[in-house]
Amino acid sequence: MSGQDVLGAAPGQPYLTAQGPGVALTPGSNAIPELDAAADKPRSLWRHPAFLVSMILTVLALIAAAVLIVLSILGGGRESVTDASIEVAGGNAHVTWTSSAPVDLFVVTGGDVLDVSQLITGGDEAWVPAALGLYESTSCFVIRPAAVGEADVVLDSDTLADQGAASTCVRDASSE
Repeated sequence: MSGQDVLGAAPGQPYLTAQGPGVALTPGSNAIPELDAAADKPRSLWRHPAFLVSMILTVLALIAAAVLIVLSILGGGRESVTDASIEVAGGNAHVTWTSSAPVDLFVVTGGDVLDVSQLITGGDEAWVPAALGLYESTSCFVIRPAAVGEADVVLDSDTLADQGAASTCVRDASSE
């Protein structure tokens, strides 16, 4: 470039002149045009992110509530044990019951309670060998849902009903 070359000489463009090692603007010109402030257009409610998130969460909460209501209606209530029976064959007791949940099995002899849940096989039956000496002719077996936990084991019919439990006694068993 020579000493006084002019860049941007067209109308409406700033004049740039080359002077020595650098480039300088001519006085009175703007290198960058002024921008007009854009008018802020208000965002409609339907497109606001906070509204969209709250609507999605509301719909999810309503779906969850509907599912819980349906499950409580169709769930059939709490767990319980039914159809408890015992059969003594060859001195061994075969205790059976019906339940859709895990259960605990207890032997009640007089006032003594013994947990024999480890003898449960197949989920709805237990074989109690006579050789173990875990029961007597006066013993009763109490089967109750495992969810009952550490509550007292009794043969009272009201307590058994409250716990969803069932009982069967050796004296009522059929024998071969």
